[in-house]
Amino acid sequence: AIILILILSAYSNTLNSPAVLDDTHSFIDEPLIQNFDWSAPAVIELSRSKFGWTRFIPMLTLAHDHRSGQGRLAPFHLTNIFIHLITTLAVFFWTKLLFRLARKKREDEESVNELLASLAVAGIWALVPIQTNAVTYIVQRMASLAALFYILSFTAYFYGRLNWLSSRKKRALSFWFMAFICFAAALMSKENAVTLPVMIIVAEELFFRRQFHTWLTGHKKIVITIIITVLVVVLVASVKMVPSILTGYDNRNFTLGERLLTELRVVSSYISLLLFPWPSRLCLDHHVPLSSSLLTPLSTLFSFALLLFLGGLAWCWRRRHPLLTFGLVWFFCNLFLESSFIALELKFEHRLYLPSCGFYLFLFGGGIACGRHFGVVVDRRIWTTALLMIFAILSLMTHVRNRVWADAVSVYEDCAVKASLKPRVHSNLSKAYSRDGLHEKAIVEAEKAIELGVYGYEAYWVAACNMIAAYKKQGREEEAYLRGIELLNGAPAGTKNNAKPIFLRNLAVLYVNKGEYRKAYETLYSAIEMLARSTLPYLSALEQDMLMVLDAARGKCDVATLEQLGLPDRKKSSVLMVMAEIFFELGDFSRAHEYAYQASKINVDCEICQNFIVKLEDLEKANVRQRQYGTFKENYLKHFWQSSFNFKMAVAYVVEKYHFPFGHLVGELMQQARQLKPGSPDPWLLDSWRYYSSQKYDKAIEMVRKGLQIDENYAQLWVNLGMYQLAVERPHQALTSLQKAVQLYPGYPRRQEAAAMIAAARKKISLTSTD
Repeated sequence: AIILILILSAYSNTLNSPAVLDDTHSFIDEPLIQNFDWSAPAVIELSRSKFGWTRFIPMLTLAHDHRSGQGRLAPFHLTNIFIHLITTLAVFFWTKLLFRLARKKREDEESVNELLASLAVAGIWALVPIQTNAVTYIVQRMASLAALFYILSFTAYFYGRLNWLSSRKKRALSFWFMAFICFAAALMSKENAVTLPVMIIVAEELFFRRQFHTWLTGHKKIVITIIITVLVVVLVASVKMVPSILTGYDNRNFTLGERLLTELRVVSSYISLLLFPWPSRLCLDHHVPLSSSLLTPLSTLFSFALLLFLGGLAWCWRRRHPLLTFGLVWFFCNLFLESSFIALELKFEHRLYLPSCGFYLFLFGGGIACGRHFGVVVDRRIWTTALLMIFAILSLMTHVRNRVWADAVSVYEDCAVKASLKPRVHSNLSKAYSRDGLHEKAIVEAEKAIELGVYGYEAYWVAACNMIAAYKKQGREEEAYLRGIELLNGAPAGTKNNAKPIFLRNLAVLYVNKGEYRKAYETLYSAIEMLARSTLPYLSALEQDMLMVLDAARGKCDVATLEQLGLPDRKKSSVLMVMAEIFFELGDFSRAHEYAYQASKINVDCEICQNFIVKLEDLEKANVRQRQYGTFKENYLKHFWQSSFNFKMAVAYVVEKYHFPFGHLVGELMQQARQLKPGSPDPWLLDSWRYYSSQKYDKAIEMVRKGLQIDENYAQLWVNLGMYQLAVERPHQALTSLQKAVQLYPGYPRRQEAAAMIAAARKKISLTSTD
């Protein structure tokens, strides 16, 4: 009770703490959360957020808080504190279970006071100020919910294990069912919960070694099946994930090797923070200099030595001190995914939420082991008093740390002091200053952010937006205009475009104010094009801005300017038809139809509107015809059992897609498939891709042409033919094939790739003509 009261006291000053960093794009600007109403469709729709099902439960709780609190921050913070309280109880029972397992393992020794030891670990873990990054930082309830369900699942599994050994089979099964449900909930809270089976196996080996080995030897077929299944899953996952993992480094300022070396220092710094969690050492957004080798900087080597030493301790103590080994393995295992090869940011304190309970278990268990070794006996009342004093001090330290979260300015000023070389810190501080009316300071911090940026490690467009906004709020529109053009033209190559559409929108408003409608139109068109071809939000807002620009031009421009903008008359329907044309060019036919329909409602006699709608409807009919062909995944992988043909196509598709080294198998399967269904072009299409992957381009062209002899209206065959023709430097033929594909399938899902190939073919034709 004292621990829970101290937690409430430590976090009592956070109810109005600001939303920071990922809070904004994760749930504040998420339309699925803003429109949530607890109806079944709305609940299911949440699974279509950018997180999908992997973080569905936290998103559901965030949606509930938004609805119940009508957007106020206090309900979000109350829920986070409540989750932390419940997780503290879970850590207490988890620790108590582990001490019990350790006692059963070492029955010859006098046991420690399990209640006091469990309270110590749970209390220190819950009150240490480093947990503020998982509790006060709203969106990191993803980490805290995953930890809660992870610990509950582990605890339920081993309570079931103990009941099974005591011949209470029904009770054991109920605990295991609970463990399965909690594991599923953990996986739906955050992906790193996938390590739970590993920790269960480690605990089985450490605490139930004899029974575990007996079960393994008695169920060899099951064990072999499980091992083969795991190896296949790992192999398939590796083949599928490795390219995406490596691609993740394209927009980072570090390589895979640099990240692995740097994380040695990061994990060592995590240990240091857990040992000495002074509030002055904590930071929301750390800056971490990169390690280029074990000796650069030299601390990389020392960190490697420390982690190697701890790993050696865990191995050496696995028999004598299984509890200490378990604590260390828990710590490192639950840090592994976020502190190894995945191209995430280098350091965040919220990642310690789940691992840290293992570290404090190791720390406290190590203290007990040392006391036992040296024969130190401490009275229980002294232990209790000392723990209460430690809890009170940690609670006070957490409360002090939470004062930094008073508002956005204090949060980011703290980051700017501790991570002064990180561009994003200065960009966020600039935005916070601007919101508080400190516009000069906002401009200074935005300039710092731009100055510090390097490739893959910058916040250029966010800082540029902040700067233009600060100039405008001061009424310095001319300076905003000139600096905006300067920033647009001077942007370094490879800058992250996450905020560029908003910057372009702000610049377009400045063009409108100066009466430069053509520039405003072109700038907004660029912004809309970027948004329409990406997953970035804000498209609907920019549509309204474009309508505003066109409407302003309609009222103020001369006839020549109107014609340049595609506004042949001054009617509202003309503005809407320009928007329809924009989205038609971008391949977004549904939006194009929506604007054309609105235009036809305003101007019933508009022949252009009616013809445009008919054109769109004809294109949609063509799209429907092509969609009926389906994809290999839809037709074969999901229905492989329906026929021998489907099975062969599915196997060949998987082998080819995931680059398994069985190319000859694909050829044999395709030959058999063609015999089973001579009228299908799909075996020829898949076989052509096999030859293309092997750089046998002429053979690939031969295969795809045979498919076209069966069905010349199959757009995907024409796309592949154009791709292969480009590979053998036949740009004229490639251009004809790709244009035929787009004509057959105007709404081709990979239209951007097709457009890029068409552009490449035209460029090659142009170069050839010039030569």
